[in-house]
Amino acid sequence: MKPLLNKFLGGKEAKEQVKPQFPTPLTLNSLSDHQRVSVVGWIANKLGQQLAVEGCHEGLLVYRSLYSQSDGESQTDEGYLIYLAEQLVTWIELEEDVYFKIRQMPLEDQYHKGLLEVYEGIKNDANLYFNRKKGVEEQISEADKVWEVYRDVIHAASQRKLLLIRESELSSYKDGTILCDEPVVEKSDIPKARNIAKAALEKEGLSRNKVASCTLLISEAITNTLKHAKDGRLLIVKRNQALHLLIEDAGSGFPLKTLPYTLLTAGYSTKKSLGQGFTLMVKLANQVLLKTSSTGSTLVLVIHKEKSVSSEESA
Repeated sequence: MKPLLNKFLGGKEAKEQVKPQFPTPLTLNSLSDHQRVSVVGWIANKLGQQLAVEGCHEGLLVYRSLYSQSDGESQTDEGYLIYLAEQLVTWIELEEDVYFKIRQMPLEDQYHKGLLEVYEGIKNDANLYFNRKKGVEEQISEADKVWEVYRDVIHAASQRKLLLIRESELSSYKDGTILCDEPVVEKSDIPKARNIAKAALEKEGLSRNKVASCTLLISEAITNTLKHAKDGRLLIVKRNQALHLLIEDAGSGFPLKTLPYTLLTAGYSTKKSLGQGFTLMVKLANQVLLKTSSTGSTLVLVIHKEKSVSSEESA
């Protein structure tokens, strides 16, 4: 009789039989964190619905985001979508130029389109969903405004392939699996770094043409680093389906007023310019980014990976 009453009255035995087993939420002790993660999960799930990811029409990522973190190195569609949603939420919170940030990311077309569509759907109600935070500096200096004009003009004139970036934006291009990290401080370092880079690119399965193009770009960049600056460094980072070729130096940087000529005019040359270098890089790389200041410059060449074709290798 007692077991029967327990079923009707909610006794201990009945409760134990139906007790659910769920993972512990990451945001168990913080209401504000829980609110934010819930928004991330909703955005990730919306992206998944647009891309026909299995389980998203049942809300898979709404639940998964509560107990699972992810980053740009995730090997699953679900994890990568949560990472993209996290990026979008962060940009909105910081009141960044979201359209510009999305364009910056080396995304496949489907992710690019999906992020834009989701943002269009939520941007007008952003104050309801997001904890917006003002930047540390409320007022933008005149120098910053001028820099932003140069950045936007160069980006537009290069068909959105060449972009000026700030020091704070470099870290995202260094995050990932390091394939090559070589100093370039003297002439003998050039062939050494080039050969090590070539071997690393071949190991990634790039086609012969792609390896040849990347090697040419690396050779051009590190040669000019020694010619016009000092203390160079070559870094190759793999992140998802892109390779980031970073060439750093400790030179005096590029004067802002000459950048449009240096970056966009074929053959334009001054003591500190790269001559034909930048026009070649814009032609062969998927995207070219440049951080430059009086303490040095960092060039980032973004190369989208492609699988080598067997017929090409056997040709």
